[in-house]
Amino acid sequence: MMQTEEKVKTTITGGRKRAHLVKFFLNDEEYEKLCKDAASVNKDLSKYLRLVIHWIAPIEPPSVEVKELMRELRRVGVNMNQIAAKAHSLGFVDELEYRRNADAVMRVLGAIQQEYAKKGVKLFGNN
Repeated sequence: MMQTEEKVKTTITGGRKRAHLVKFFLNDEEYEKLCKDAASVNKDLSKYLRLVIHWIAPIEPPSVEVKELMRELRRVGVNMNQIAAKAHSLGFVDELEYRRNADAVMRVLGAIQQEYAKKGVKLFGNN
């Protein structure tokens, strides 16, 4: 083994067991970088290191601006659908063209969400 490894039985909340405690030493610069990198992706040190061990590139969560853009796109899409339904009932708007535009907004929203989801980031819900 590379460094000191002690076997410890630990029960984590939710019933998961982690049986190995690994200790290793870092200098001040390495430790500060580790802490900074973990904080930048909103993970504690253990979760961050597990991501790194599995070759999962931790990414920073989306900025407040991106989240707000997503919310706004969603609101626009919902409003467009509501207006389209009203216009259809009154019979005076090109519903097909309107639906195409609404669908385009929703596709953009979905594509943005999928790109972040591939990197393990949820834009809505519990982050």
